This record gives sequence, structure tokens and C-alpha cells, in this order.
Amino acid sequence: MRARLADREAVSYSFGYWLRRRRKALDITQKRLAECAHCSVVTIKKIEADERRPSRQLATILADCLNIPHDKREQFVAMARGELFVDSFSLAQTPLTSRHNLPFIFSPFIGRTPERTAILNYLNHTSYRLINIIGMGGVGKTRLALEIARTQIGQYRDGVWFIPLEGITNAAVLPGSVAEALQLSFHGSDPPLTQISRQLRDQHMLLILDNFEQLVPEGLPFLTGLLQNCPDLQLLITSRERLNVRYETVIFLGALSRAEGVELFCQRMEQVNAQLSRTLEVEEAAARIWAAVGGLALGVELAAAWAYLLSPTEIAAELEQEPELLRATHRDVPARHQSIQVVLAASWQRLTPTEQTALMRLSLFRGGFTRQTARQAAQVSLSVLLRLMDRSLVVRENGRFYLHALTQRFAAEMLAQHPEEKLRTRQQFNAYFAHLLQQVEDEWLKFGHPRMESLTSVEVEMDNILAVWEWAITQADWSLLQQMSGGLTIFYAMRDRLHEGVAILNKPIEQLEQLATTSPTAETTLLLARLHSRRAEFAAWLGDLPAAEQQMAAVTAVFRQMEANVDLVYAQSWQGRLHYWRGNFDLAEKLVRESLALAQHYGFPGLAARAMDILANLLCEGSADYATAIPLYQECLAFYREVGNQYGEAQTLANLGAIYFEQGDYPTACRYWEQALPLCRQSNNQYVLAAVLTNLAMVTRKMGNLHRARQLLAEGLVLKRRMGNLYSLLHTLLEAGAIHKEMGDYEQAHTSYLEVLQQAVAGKMNTLAFHALLGIASVAIHTGNAEQATTWVAFVQAQPAAGEEAQKYARLLMNELEKKLPSQVLEQCCKQGQAIRLSDVLATLLN
Repeated sequence: MRARLADREAVSYSFGYWLRRRRKALDITQKRLAECAHCSVVTIKKIEADERRPSRQLATILADCLNIPHDKREQFVAMARGELFVDSFSLAQTPLTSRHNLPFIFSPFIGRTPERTAILNYLNHTSYRLINIIGMGGVGKTRLALEIARTQIGQYRDGVWFIPLEGITNAAVLPGSVAEALQLSFHGSDPPLTQISRQLRDQHMLLILDNFEQLVPEGLPFLTGLLQNCPDLQLLITSRERLNVRYETVIFLGALSRAEGVELFCQRMEQVNAQLSRTLEVEEAAARIWAAVGGLALGVELAAAWAYLLSPTEIAAELEQEPELLRATHRDVPARHQSIQVVLAASWQRLTPTEQTALMRLSLFRGGFTRQTARQAAQVSLSVLLRLMDRSLVVRENGRFYLHALTQRFAAEMLAQHPEEKLRTRQQFNAYFAHLLQQVEDEWLKFGHPRMESLTSVEVEMDNILAVWEWAITQADWSLLQQMSGGLTIFYAMRDRLHEGVAILNKPIEQLEQLATTSPTAETTLLLARLHSRRAEFAAWLGDLPAAEQQMAAVTAVFRQMEANVDLVYAQSWQGRLHYWRGNFDLAEKLVRESLALAQHYGFPGLAARAMDILANLLCEGSADYATAIPLYQECLAFYREVGNQYGEAQTLANLGAIYFEQGDYPTACRYWEQALPLCRQSNNQYVLAAVLTNLAMVTRKMGNLHRARQLLAEGLVLKRRMGNLYSLLHTLLEAGAIHKEMGDYEQAHTSYLEVLQQAVAGKMNTLAFHALLGIASVAIHTGNAEQATTWVAFVQAQPAAGEEAQKYARLLMNELEKKLPSQVLEQCCKQGQAIRLSDVLATLLN
């Protein structure tokens, strides 16, 4: 008898036998298992009959379908492949009779690794009794809960039980639903909670209560009662809102990541249409679909359901226009998930009137909002905002609040149904963001530059500001555009986002120019002139001086005629700057002095300081009148320090340093620039920072440290190329040429100077062009081409617009050339230089 028992115990199960027993224990038919594993019923039958073994890929899928614990998956696959005895994965080791009522799921679970890990860690500690997965409808809370529950089969002595609460809105029905799922019975007159607690007191189980938000707060006493009376009970809840009870541990479920969304779409697409396969084009379309539905899992699945009729690219295109495709096509989809509209409507109905109004108002925001902007721009209090967060309709990321894209669209549709509320909300919203920009312009007029905090406020709210700007253009709200235009263009100019500045001006200018030919008014005429003047500023910085000069001259006449004092001072000072860049120093000085007088007359101290700064600049370069320029700079510096303007202070310190540098006082120049450097970094003044780095490179070069000079210059060049401010970049390239020349890298020096010459000639920035040509001539002297150098130096000497600084350098080079060439050759080369044009010089160099 003993021998026969021993022989029986030595018999190993086959994998087919094990699989059949496991399938039956889970109450799964061969057909259902085949559908889950994406194989034929014949394949399952052959595996169970031990006529074939599954591939490694099929075995991995079967592990999912059979609820194999994650820590035993590799062992299971090895057993299925015949690499491991079935004894080592015996039926006793894998409980086949675990009690549960989990619905069978036909598709693999995708993503959510951080959330899964967190929930499993909580469930492994008995101190976490109530775990609530919250998120907006359709985000995938139920699917995640079921995936977690499936991994817990066998971990709870008395089972894992799923209790769907869809459609249950009366808390009195809740105990009955729990009792029905657990097959409990009621006897006697004791309250349901008492009877259920009595029967579950010694039970070790996990209950999943799905869609509990419909029972908040009435159903909460039942939950807390269960937890108090049943010490071995754990609850996993899914809800659209927090329960706000002591036992609760919240897991917020947000949007799918891009990779998860693409994977989910491709998986569902292949289930819907087996003829479609995953390609790069499909993945790109899936990413667009993911973005269109805001990463909402239900949205991705509903979109994929249309793959039987439309290509992924067509689905993406439809969704980017209207989300009408987000309706279920499968008959077995729960009623609450039949469409995104149904999902959002259910959440909407649970809101109080105050919360509904708040959500409608918040739908105007783009790119998120802060609690301050919610209160001031939409009149939504912090307490209401927090309640909307508790209901998963508002989320917070990186210090800002956001509405999901589909929630925002739904709320906007609801707002459209209340015209009076929409009008009030829009007026408040527009006024708030217009005020942010008005503040920037007011500080610019008063202090010469906006405060750093004001620029930062505009930067963080730029999505909302541009939304208001676009609305004003669409609605032809010219007064709103007028109020916003100054501050917005000042921001783009000071942040060196010049191309963006041009782009935002083009559309309203085009619209206003059409009006100018049909029905102009004083308001539209003035606004058009203002926008043209701001675009001319951007054009100047980007190197198109002729266009900028022509436009500024035209709008100045409009401003003078319409007595638009701010715009007149602004445009006239820019006219002076443009003539200064072109080398017309006398006219430039006249215009800037007039602009300064106007600014002082009308009480614009900030504009006066800016005009004074331009005047000092052109005095230095045009006539080297440092004695007059220094007091002007000192007056600017005192003003900027008095008003606390670090931006202007840094710029003036840089200018003062440049004067002492030109006079050969390198220690004083260096001292001014070292003072400016930290101010530039503190005020995020990229333009002046790049200039100071260039200046420090110059003085470091003069003091003999060429290696350090090259490092400083490289940092400055990176900043200037990034900013796209051509005039500033060309100044730095001039210094780059000088440093390369002194280091003996004549080829690189020539390249730097030639780049300046080309760009300056194209933009008619004559003063820069003359400096660049002198740099090229100095390189030619070092490389043995003295005759050509003489021609170029003589050309510059013959140009009145070259300015005193350029003429001074030309005289130094000519003195050097006189020592290298015979007088007859020198005279002949000088005559050639006096007869040529700048375009001829450039053509010769390029050839």
C-alpha cells in the first residue's frame, strides 16, 4: 500500500492537464480563453491535450488570461514551454479555488505602472484599509481597479469581490448591493450594516466598490462602519471625487502618457480591424488622437472603435475638428461610457449651481491658471476650486491648475447656453489680462523698463493673454487691442522674442489695413499706426532698417496729427536710432533731442531716460563727444537706481564701461561691466548680458588674456544667436573678429568680419559695415595683402557717415600702411578706394 502511494505521488502533471484544471477553476470556457489569448479554440484544445506547447509569446498572454501572479509569471512560462516540471508549479501552489467574482477581461492591461505599484504597496500593508482611485469619468479607474484585483486573487483568504454601483444613487440600497455580491443574507430586524458586519467580522477579503461618487456623502457611514467592525477587510474604491474621510488613501489617476495612449489605440484598433497593422503612420495618427482627447483612456478607446470604417489618420482629423466620434459603437459598453458627453454630463449633474458656474468660467482659461487668476479673472474662490479638484474636474500640476481638454470643451458649451453669464465672464477675463499688459506699458513709461515681476506675470500667463488677443481680433474689439498692444510688444522686445512679436502683429495689421480702405475710423487709424510702429521696431532689430525707417516716418505723421503723445515720442526716438545706425548722426541727434524734449514735456520719465541713453550712444559713436555723453549716462544711472530698475541700470553701466574702454581706461571699464553682470542675471536681461559678456571679452583681450576673452565671447555669441537680434549679434561678431585676429587665427577673423559686412550691407547698417570692412583690412595687413587693405581703408575714410570712432581706427590703419607701401602705390590704392562703392567691395570679397 505504501509503495503504491509513493508511486502515485511521483507522477507529474502534464501542462495540458494543469491548464485545463486552472481554466475550469476560473470558470473560463475554451472559447473565452482563446479569445483572451488571441488564438484559435483548436490551439487551446491541442495544448490541453498535450499535442502542442504554446510559444513563449502565447504563454505570456495565457499568464495574463489565467490570473497568474506577477512574481510567478516567468516560472509559469518556463513550465508551459517544458523547461520546468509542472510539479514545481503545482496546483496547490497556485490556488485554483480562490473566491472572486471578477468579470473576465479580454484585452491586456496597458501602462499605469506608478499607480499600480503604489496601490499594491498599500494593499500589502494592513494599515491602509480604504484606497480610493479618483479621476474624471473615462480616465480608466475601473479598468485599473480590476487589474489590481486580478493580481490579488489568492492573496485574500476569503476572496476578492467586485461590486459595481452604476445606477445606484440611493445609499439605502448600498448594503443590499454588497450583500448580493457576497451572497450574504439578512435575518431579523437588525440594521443591514450590523448584519453584514457580523457576517464579515472574521473574513479576510478585498472589496472593490466601483463608481462610488454617486453615494457621497450618504453612503460614507456604511463604509466607515464596515472598516470599524471588520478588521481584516480592505476596500478599493473608484470614484470621481474624494470621500474626505479619515481612513482614505487617495490615488489620483490622470491622463495616459503619450506612449500609453498610442499603445492603447493600436491594440484596440487591431481588435476592431484585423486588416490594420501598426506602422509609423498609424503611431503618428494615434499620437494626434491621444492629444485630441487629452489623454483620456475612454476617448482613445471610443476613437479606436471607428477603425472599422475610418483610417487612423481620418479619425485623428475628425477629432481635431469636433469630438463627435467619441461615441461607443460596441453594444456591450456600459451606459455611462456610451459617449464622452454622457460621462461629462454625469459629473456636471453632481455639481452645485455655484460649482457649475465656476466650471463654466474656468473654461475660458488656456494653458492653466493659478488660484489668484482663478479668483481675479474668473471670480472663482479657492474653496470652490478645491471642491472641483475633489471631484476630479480640475487638476494641479507644477503649481498651476488645469481643466482636461474635453472637460473644458464641455464647460464652454454649457457657458454658451447662458449668454448673460458668458458676457460677464468674458468681460472680467479680458479686463484682467489686459490689465497685466497695461501695467507693463505703464512701468515702461514711468521707469524706462517694466519691472521683472510684471514681465514674469505676463510670461507665465502668455497662453491666456494670447487667447484674449485672438478673441479681440476675431471680435474686432479695437479698444481691447489698443490696450494690450503696447505691453505685449514691449514684452516680446525685452525678451528678445522678435519673430514671435512680428507674428502676433501681422493678423490684426492685415485686418485693419482692409478696414482702412473701406470704413476707417479715428480709433482704427491710430491702432493701425501703433501696430505698424511696433512691427517696425522688430524689423529694425532683425536687420531690415529700410523697412523700419520708412514705416516709422509714416506713422510719426499720424501720431503728430492725432496728438498721440506716447506713440509720437516712441516713434520719433526710434527714427533717431535708425538714422544713427545708418550713420546719419546729425539728423539722428536732432530727432532724439526732440524726442527727449517731448518725453519731458508730457511727463514720461521712462521714455525720457531711454531717449537720453540713445542720445549718449550716438554722441559717442558719431563724434566721440565723451564729455557730453558721460553726464547723460550718469543722469540715466541715477534715475534707474532711484526707481529700482535693474534692467536699465545694467544697460547704463555697460554703456559707461564702453566709454572708458574707448579712452583706454581698461580698469574703469572693467569695473563698470563687472557691476552690470550680476544685475543682468538677476533681471534676466539677456540682451545686455550678451553685450556685457562681449565687452568683458574685449577688455580681457586688451589686458592680454586671450583664452579667457574667447570663453566670454563664446557665451555671448550663443546668447545673441539665440535671441535673433541682428544688430546686437553683429556687434559681438566684430569683437570675435578682433579676438581671432590677435590670437593669429586670421581665417576665422576674416570669416567673422565678412559675416558682419554681408548682414550690415543687406540691412543698410552702414556704421557696422564700415567697422567690419576695417576689420577685414586689418586682417589683410597681417596676411600680406597691404594694397587691398589700403583700398578698403581709403574707402572708409571717404565716407562721412562712418562716424568718428571708425575714422579714428581708419587713420591708425593708414599710418601702418604708409610704412609698408611705397608712396606711389599707396596713392594709387587710395584713389581706387575713394572711387568704389560698398556693394563693389562686398562683391570683390565674396568672389
